[in-house]
Amino acid sequence: MRVVFVHGACVRDGDWWWHPTAAALRDRGVDSVAPALPSCGETGATPGPDGPGLYEDVPPSVPC
Repeated sequence: MRVVFVHGACVRDGDWWWHPTAAALRDRGVDSVAPALPSCGETGATPGPDGPGLYEDVPPSVPC
């Protein structure tokens, strides 16, 4: 099983929000991932009215 944490688009809570929960799951043998979202400025792109947005957060090529 793999858990995917998504904190929500266009907010300032980054993937760091899930670190305590991910550690607890890891201790129990459960894999998890919390992808960085461009709409939140987590990938170096500056969010603004012209993007990045939801489409950049979840491109079609992202494996789950």
